[in-house]
Amino acid sequence: MRRNVFELTVLGHRLRIATENDEEYVRTLTEYVTSCINKLRDGNRSVGNVELLILTTLTLADEVLKARKELEETKVRVEKLKTLIDERVKVSQG
Repeated sequence: MRRNVFELTVLGHRLRIATENDEEYVRTLTEYVTSCINKLRDGNRSVGNVELLILTTLTLADEVLKARKELEETKVRVEKLKTLIDERVKVSQG
């Protein structure tokens, strides 16, 4: 698959990344991370960039873990519903 190379700026640092994603997706990621950084910076004016990046990483990791947990719980609910539907279908056919 073709890899695209993009240049982006986070906290004043220019980075070049190679990715299979398109430019719009990379821009969306960069804007999301920058938004998270800005929210944390607003609440912690005296925090340096390294600390700010660590806090941002922890915040984003928290979001990912919560989303994964919610996804797993949703999968369990879907399986239970599928089982219930299958049982009802069998009863109505039987």
